[in-house]
Amino acid sequence: MEKPFANDLDEAKEARDAAKQSRQVVAIGTQHRSEPYPLAVRDIIRSGRIEKIVHIEQEWNVNEERWRFVPNDVGISSEMLMDTKMEWKRWMTERKSKLREEDTDWKRWLLGRPYRSFDPHVYLEFRLYKDFSSGIFDQWLSHGCDLVHLWTDEAYPESVVASGGIFVWNDGRENPDTCTAVVTYPKGFLYTYKTTFGNSYRSFSGFKDGTARSRTMEAKGHRCSSSPRKAEGRNSIRLDLVPSIARFPWFHWLGNKPRWCMSPPARLRVHWAPTMTA
Repeated sequence: MEKPFANDLDEAKEARDAAKQSRQVVAIGTQHRSEPYPLAVRDIIRSGRIEKIVHIEQEWNVNEERWRFVPNDVGISSEMLMDTKMEWKRWMTERKSKLREEDTDWKRWLLGRPYRSFDPHVYLEFRLYKDFSSGIFDQWLSHGCDLVHLWTDEAYPESVVASGGIFVWNDGRENPDTCTAVVTYPKGFLYTYKTTFGNSYRSFSGFKDGTARSRTMEAKGHRCSSSPRKAEGRNSIRLDLVPSIARFPWFHWLGNKPRWCMSPPARLRVHWAPTMTA
């Protein structure tokens, strides 16, 4: 099964108990565990090259009306993704969905949620609606924290605080388009996660250790490398996960050297980021 297993804890426990009582083997999967660069990061951490981790930071961003509209239904375009004039209502009314209620088992699909009239956009774009998804938290944060577990051999946190809101795409969605979560783990480190759907500047995972050594690592596509640098302070390890599929250039400082990188289209935010002092 693909994550998330459930959005309701009681339903998750009920499904778990049913699986245990059957002869079926049930596995929940996330694809990043199968990619080369997360495994390379795990191996670097296990090798001891990063010592006592005190903070893992992730920020995964895009600049688009994420999860609104489906390509093989009403269609989608770069204009619809960016929606600079906020025309989503016109597109939802003028572009009739191909999906009809008789094509679905709508009542069964609701799965005990409060009844509502059939809506093809709810059915196809369910990640936007609270009754059926937690949005960023169960779609993206679940991937992020799974990587944290892979890298640190942790299984669950001690505490979680999260907040967010709809600050960009007021298109009828119910789940946040911008959010952050702060998580503490039993081994004694802090994990922070952030996402915004209103600016695609940079997605990365960063590590800070509690030792005097400092190391900068970068994973690009399927390659991962590291190099030692002098740091301004003790806690200054950073891992940049740069998307290998690129469409729009932006300027980034690595140490004291500028370079061009690529990312999806953005409402460009000028940001000088000297991650290390060489």
